[in-house]
Amino acid sequence: MTRTFTILVTANDTGVGKTWVSAEIARQFVEAGHSVRYTKPVETGCTEGLPLDAAVVKERNPEIPCETGLLFKKAAAPLAAACEEGRPLGLQAVLDSVGPGSGESIHILEGAGGIAVPLDSDGRDWLDFAKHAEVDAILVVVEDKLGAINQARMAAKYLEDAG
Repeated sequence: MTRTFTILVTANDTGVGKTWVSAEIARQFVEAGHSVRYTKPVETGCTEGLPLDAAVVKERNPEIPCETGLLFKKAAAPLAAACEEGRPLGLQAVLDSVGPGSGESIHILEGAGGIAVPLDSDGRDWLDFAKHAEVDAILVVVEDKLGAINQARMAAKYLEDAG
C-alpha cells in the first residue's frame, strides 16, 4: 500500500476561499482516478442552520469522505473561539481530531484562518500542525483584494524560513 499524500490548504487570511479550493482540488484528484478524503480539523463560526465546510466539500464531491474535527461557535481564530467557550485547545487536540484514513491516496486538510494562526497558548500554529501531521504540501489560498499581496508575501516568507 502506498503512503497517503497529504495537503494542507491554508491561507493568508480568513474567508478567502479555502473551502472552495479544497472542494475543487478534491474534484480534480477524483477525476484523475485518486481516492480522496477531506478533513477540517477545526471549524469556527459554527452557527446552527449553516452548513459546515465539510458539508460544502461533500456537496461538490459526494463520493469522498468528508469530516470535521473540533467545532466552535465563535467566528474567530481557533484558540480565541475555544477560550470563549471555556474549552481547551492545543496542537495535540487538533492533531487528534484528524481520524485515521482508509487508505486514500490523497488527504486534503483544511486549516482555519491563516497559516500563522495560533492553535496553542505557546504560539504553535498551522505550520507546526503541518510538520507534526507529516503534510507533504501546503497550498496557500490568497484572496484577490487590497492588502493581499503584502499578506501573501509574509506567508510565503514564513513558510520559506521554516523550510
